[in-house]
Amino acid sequence: KHQTLADVWYEWHRMGPYLNSEGGIEGCNKKYGLKWQSHLPKAHYSCTARVIQGIKSFAKTQAMDEERAIWMLQSNYRECGKSTTNLVREFQKGGIIQKKTVQGRAAQRVNIVEAQ
Repeated sequence: KHQTLADVWYEWHRMGPYLNSEGGIEGCNKKYGLKWQSHLPKAHYSCTARVIQGIKSFAKTQAMDEERAIWMLQSNYRECGKSTTNLVREFQKGGIIQKKTVQGRAAQRVNIVEAQ
């Protein structure tokens, strides 16, 4: 568990204590596409990606740089128990990011229930 929201950002971008030559998760995505992610827990990757999206969206809507946005959102991260999943929910409630649409089998179950 990351202690700060900056740690989440640094890991994604491979900055600070997470510095490496690959450029972090974002760098690996650009360099290798989605194949390299096969060893990662999908839920962790997805939540981290959504947090990064939320930070960028918040920064853009507030007309500030991402470093300032991280600093501003740190208290939210702490209030969410330093959980990326909980922070994603807060971003969704606040309209910072949209909820994902239901896909695959889950979407089929929703469609069956709605049809009844």
